[in-house]
Amino acid sequence: MAWTSSQSVVLVILVAAIGLVSFRTFALSIGFTHTHSYLKSSTTFTFRKVWGTSFIGSTSCHHDHDLNPRRSVSLSESIPDIESNSHTPPLCDLQTFLRLCNLVDSGGEAKTVIQDSQCLLNGIIETRRGKKLYAGDKVSYLSAVDLDVATVVEEKGYVNKLKVKRVKPLPKDEEGNEEFGGSYRSEEWREERKMKKAERKIRNQKSR
Repeated sequence: MAWTSSQSVVLVILVAAIGLVSFRTFALSIGFTHTHSYLKSSTTFTFRKVWGTSFIGSTSCHHDHDLNPRRSVSLSESIPDIESNSHTPPLCDLQTFLRLCNLVDSGGEAKTVIQDSQCLLNGIIETRRGKKLYAGDKVSYLSAVDLDVATVVEEKGYVNKLKVKRVKPLPKDEEGNEEFGGSYRSEEWREERKMKKAERKIRNQKSR
């Protein structure tokens, strides 16, 4: 049976169409899916990767992604409680404690031995002479080992004086009212200040 040119063209198109459909079916059949889950702030996010394109399975996502499964420890477990003594007043500082125990003769000597890493606080080298000490802390220096801070302070009758931060007084005018009242300083005030400054400069020059 002889094929005409038009029939040959139709046959080629049909074979090409069948091949294209077969290729797409084959491609979909061997597609793969990778799922990565990670824990970030007690929330699990799932990523699905199909043919090189990533889709986020969660409705929201943090920018700082951590795909390492070994780092799934919560922050509360990994970070020590550094504010455990925040509401307890300190008994004294490390430099003062060494002097209370008569381990040094002066504050300068205490500063030297502390900064020279010769002093231990709770078994750890402490190089800050102003380190605040609380009840339950233990200090070691030379032959004196694990001196209880609370016991020594009580025996010596030492009372720690807490430094109170001075509050700056609010600027007030001659009538006792607040000078600025929380508002923006006006241009009139700026001009008056410049005039007073110039007058004060002239007076200072005359007094020389």
